[in-house]
Amino acid sequence: MYWPLNQNFLDSISDEKSGIEHIFYCKETKLKLFAVTSQEDGIPLKPGLRVDFRQAKVTGASIPIALQYIRDHNPPKSEDLKKTMVKEAHCSCIETLDGKFAML
Repeated sequence: MYWPLNQNFLDSISDEKSGIEHIFYCKETKLKLFAVTSQEDGIPLKPGLRVDFRQAKVTGASIPIALQYIRDHNPPKSEDLKKTMVKEAHCSCIETLDGKFAML
């Protein structure tokens, strides 16, 4: 799981103004317990490379492909480019069990 996502989620639901009810509270330690669920899933992507003319880069690869890469690998081998294409994205979701609050 992506730690900043979890931290932001916990900060949001533990705020008194959020309206999210805790299921347990210890007055001595000020510990609040919330019922939450989290899941992570991989989403297949259509592999492909696109040119971003603003940044002068090729997007869609796991390595930076820019002018220097083309100069060093002239001509670039198609097998190497296919290996670097991004084929999957991982998404994380965390939500309260009552469904009142969720973050992707």
